[in-house]
Amino acid sequence: MRSQPKQPSVAQRPAPRPEASQHREPKLAHDDFVRMAKIEAEHRAQERHDMVATAAYFRAQKRGFEPGHELEDWIAAEAEVAHARQLELIASGAETH
Repeated sequence: MRSQPKQPSVAQRPAPRPEASQHREPKLAHDDFVRMAKIEAEHRAQERHDMVATAAYFRAQKRGFEPGHELEDWIAAEAEVAHARQLELIASGAETH
């Protein structure tokens, strides 16, 4: 007489596997990721432009809006915004290059 194979005890049984779709976030397709990154980059570029324009305006205002210094104001404002961003990154602990 053949004996039935012994079933493993509860402690030896592997835990049931949850369905894969229950715990995984849907993966973004490459094209979706690229599209989202492009939108984010455009947003940041516009934000930076606005910050530079504001800083350049205040520089011009400080000297009474004397004409002929627009480019100088813009370049100085770009440097000011870039420096402020570097200080923010340093304060947050991010690496700067």
